[in-house]
Amino acid sequence: MDGKRLVTASEKGTLVRVWNTADGQLLQELRRGADPAHIYSLALSRNCDWLALSSDKGTVHVFALGPAVALSLSGQAAPASVSTPGGGKPGGVSGDEAQRGAAPPEGVSVANGGTNGCASEATSPTATTTTTTPRQNPTSFLGMVKGYVPAIPLPKYFNSEWSFAQFRIHDEPVASAGAQPPSIVGFGAEPNTVLVVTAGGSFYRVVFDPVKGGQCTQLSYCKFLEKQDAVL
Repeated sequence: MDGKRLVTASEKGTLVRVWNTADGQLLQELRRGADPAHIYSLALSRNCDWLALSSDKGTVHVFALGPAVALSLSGQAAPASVSTPGGGKPGGVSGDEAQRGAAPPEGVSVANGGTNGCASEATSPTATTTTTTPRQNPTSFLGMVKGYVPAIPLPKYFNSEWSFAQFRIHDEPVASAGAQPPSIVGFGAEPNTVLVVTAGGSFYRVVFDPVKGGQCTQLSYCKFLEKQDAVL
């Protein structure tokens, strides 16, 4: 990336924006949810074609970034292409749970294993393959209606891009605030994999479908700290 892209989050944690550092141009605006949240971590994939974030809501969101944002391996902007819808539509208009068209964030697929130690590996062809199929973040139903009836004025909210894929962290919430402990998110070495480390001592490795989006599949899980040793 070499510093060619900058990602910022709004004070309320509802909007995320991607900028071109060369000229300060806004390249893409994304919506995490409607309710306020504290954003813990933001991460771009190697070629800036995906963005992941974690927050105190306990849901990791993965967004597809458009051709104007994505970079080729040489560091240049990727050629533009026609995007086709993918990832479904949000079923609501508030909170992290607004992604129901893609998949509810609560219903994650968990690999075999206990709450301590490392869970078994789940096999997924998505983790070892790449795709060039164009994808697009879901928008609200009312946002799609505007394409057919452009004269209808709609608030900016209804034209928002929601997350393409989601994963729910299982850590126990912080008792004093009812929020999930701080976490850091990043992309793994394998295609379409996301790594999450929490202050509660948990490590997750998940994979998302780069074509359909929706619910992530948990590949592995490790617990490194006992509850009394967690860094909160």
